[in-house]
Amino acid sequence: MSEHTFTTVETVHTAKGPIAAAVVNCPKISTREAEIIQEELSAAGAKNGWRLCVDFSAVTFLTSVGLGMLVTVMKSAKANGGKMVVYALRPELKDLLKLTHLDKVIPIAPDRAKAMGSLS
Repeated sequence: MSEHTFTTVETVHTAKGPIAAAVVNCPKISTREAEIIQEELSAAGAKNGWRLCVDFSAVTFLTSVGLGMLVTVMKSAKANGGKMVVYALRPELKDLLKLTHLDKVIPIAPDRAKAMGSLS
């Protein structure tokens, strides 16, 4: 991972069009990481019809700025007729999204197959 990237993105072609399958590769998402991840996810979304599934399995810590980044990317996806789904959240991060009621705004899937299925 270079100092300028915190995600790995793969385009998955489906019958309904491409999906950006992103993996967040850093354990801590604070201000610096959130800015870069937001740029990377937004670029991937724009290239793939704003259909994003994002793997959070490596993420162990998410600040309020990281939460804001998720909301911003989700709003961009919706504004452009797309959708974002996050998956493989650690239990403590899933609890954080529930506590902040973001689980009602950002779809959460248990694994990649279910996340991709909700976008197909």
